[in-house]
Amino acid sequence: MQSTKLESAGRPVFAADLSRCNLSEWLLRGVFAVLAGVFVAGDARALTVQENQDLTGYTELEAALGSSIPIGSGVPIVQVEASSAASTTDPVYFPDPNYVDFLAGGDPNLEAVIITDASGGSANGFSAHASVNVGQFFYGNTRSFSPGANSVSVYEANHWMTSVLNLGGGTPDPHDFRVANFSWVGTFGSESTNAEALGRFDYLINQNNITAVVGINHTINTIPPLLAHSLNALAVGVTIGSNPTGTTQSLGVYNYPGRQKPDIVGPDATASAMTALVSSTATMLHESGLGTDATKSATMKAILMAGATKEEFPSWNHTATQPLDDEFGAGQLNVYNSYLIQSGGNDVGSLGQPTGPVGIDGWDYRAASEGLPLYYNFEVSAGSTATELSVILTWNAEVTDSNPGAGFTPDVSLDNLDLRFYDSSSTFLGTEVESSVSTIDNIEHIFLSGLSPGTYTLEVSNLTLGSSRDFGLAWRMETQLDAPTADFDGDGDVDGMDFLTMQSHFGTLTGASHSQGDADGDGDVDAADRLLFSSSFGQTPGILGALNRLPEPSSLWLGAAGLALLYFFRYFQRLPRQLPR
Repeated sequence: MQSTKLESAGRPVFAADLSRCNLSEWLLRGVFAVLAGVFVAGDARALTVQENQDLTGYTELEAALGSSIPIGSGVPIVQVEASSAASTTDPVYFPDPNYVDFLAGGDPNLEAVIITDASGGSANGFSAHASVNVGQFFYGNTRSFSPGANSVSVYEANHWMTSVLNLGGGTPDPHDFRVANFSWVGTFGSESTNAEALGRFDYLINQNNITAVVGINHTINTIPPLLAHSLNALAVGVTIGSNPTGTTQSLGVYNYPGRQKPDIVGPDATASAMTALVSSTATMLHESGLGTDATKSATMKAILMAGATKEEFPSWNHTATQPLDDEFGAGQLNVYNSYLIQSGGNDVGSLGQPTGPVGIDGWDYRAASEGLPLYYNFEVSAGSTATELSVILTWNAEVTDSNPGAGFTPDVSLDNLDLRFYDSSSTFLGTEVESSVSTIDNIEHIFLSGLSPGTYTLEVSNLTLGSSRDFGLAWRMETQLDAPTADFDGDGDVDGMDFLTMQSHFGTLTGASHSQGDADGDGDVDAADRLLFSSSFGQTPGILGALNRLPEPSSLWLGAAGLALLYFFRYFQRLPRQLPR
């Protein structure tokens, strides 16, 4: 049996002509490679814990939420791991349960991570890649954003292909996990087998609403068939270095070429770590979104991608028919932004002209039917500018069995959904501002900056004849007042009443109005607003003088209120933002 050696992520991936062997033989050959600690040229080191937290917005979220920050508690997760051993008959894939980052001592719940070998105890020792490159970023106590996720099932990749996807057999098994991590790449060397594996994978994601996070090699320009070609998974690359700028290829009946990958990138230098860090972010958001449609696979994918930032990439670009950048996808993971989008809540689209605007952060999950567009209004208030608007629309490919009763033959179909964005200030759908109308993707992306005051309308439409398809939609709009002011009651001065307004809403993370203490117009009430109040208040007679203008207070009440205001003012100068619970 002849084989060809391919290079992927610095490790060999073996491929061959499947017509000369049966599938069971190939699944024993070890066709998958881990995305182990590979550094790109010019990068000297991986990032520290603090650097990763700062660059992904986690530090900002932790400061805002304090002890209320979600930690992934109770979310069922799975790690599918390729063997790091050369021999496929003695696979090494299992994380070391005694690794320091998995022990109870550093855990927020004082619980050790319970790791279950879902491949039946066939591991031949512990894998450093599974522990250090993946596990500590996915559910570890220090580097993960979900240190409270203390129960994880681990599969060896070959076993997962046969026992879960049931490759070559019946319907894929139900998979009762919310987040699944795949920090490896590979190929069977056969278009037909790769196509079957991808179809089964998409079926698993869609049927079980799994957030499946897959790695993408960043040392060669070819996107690996497994699993980055998947329509329903979220493909992760790196910020520092080079991701593939090629596109997906046609893989036999899995004929969806020309799509950009990755979907999102992370700031560290290793694809394994960044895939796991995105998985940990999804786990955290599954906890905070429990019981809502924000945890649907399409919605979660949209929330993660819409939260991504682009200022790190001066060359970032997309077009109406190419929703993502060639190299960096939707941009760099930002935990803070994605949490705000989820917290903004479910704003439901309208079949006709909306009666009011959606929030500046939010999401929706519903079905788009052919000929029945859905609409969402966005409002940029007078005297302000929307410095940035990011909207992501995602929907899953539908997978059915094309040959029932004879195993499972996946038949993959993909609806064609579009996004259009209009200026409706004068008339509803008056002028089209931007569109995302790819005919080959299941992602559409609107990204705008510098929107002037007015009413704008987002349109979601399904162009597939006779079809109705559920989708996930997520957005964030960053706004600023052109002339920031701490005069929240509009009486011409900044006084004690304005302080009371700001103090009572302090810590609001999204959806705050100017009348609620948002001095700079960005939708929150935070340290920046407090600083504006402080600098403006210095031009007035002072807190006690301001309180003297209140209607006839008693002297006792006045003194107590003045002291209380001074206390709160100094207290809140020292505190990070706290989200009211």
